[in-house]
Amino acid sequence: MRLAALVVLAARPASAQPDAASVVDSPPTNLAEFQALALERNPSLQALRAGADAETAGVPIAGTRPDPVVMLGAMNVGLSDLDVGMPASMVPSLQISQTLPLFGKLGARTSIAEAGRDIAALSVAEAEWWTRAAVAERYHAVRALDARVAVQERTMDLLREFQTVA
Repeated sequence: MRLAALVVLAARPASAQPDAASVVDSPPTNLAEFQALALERNPSLQALRAGADAETAGVPIAGTRPDPVVMLGAMNVGLSDLDVGMPASMVPSLQISQTLPLFGKLGARTSIAEAGRDIAALSVAEAEWWTRAAVAERYHAVRALDARVAVQERTMDLLREFQTVA
């Protein structure tokens, strides 16, 4: 139980605060379970994964044409005889425009978005690797400490036994 708490807490960033969802029902017992728990609950990894999902969602949009623009307007017409009782006159106008990108520009935008998606996916994979490595390092350090404690306890038992014999 002590091992589970130490390894899980060590794998979390220092700024992360525990909440009700981070409580482990049954503590992990081996390195693979500790790593899986850290990969699932690490807030930095969750943020990186959300960013990678956003990059992935942007790929299909990057290759689309800009939306057309529709404008409706009215202009006043200048009159030489202006008096107060005269009705206002105006000329309505309607404009529709569509921006046409240069040849190859949409393909280039799609390629850039795909590269961004790939970079985000690699960033997630790298962060997951570092998290697994950090958990493994702490797991083995705690296991080594547990082994030292066991040796010390056995030594104390032998010394007590020696004391009673002597």
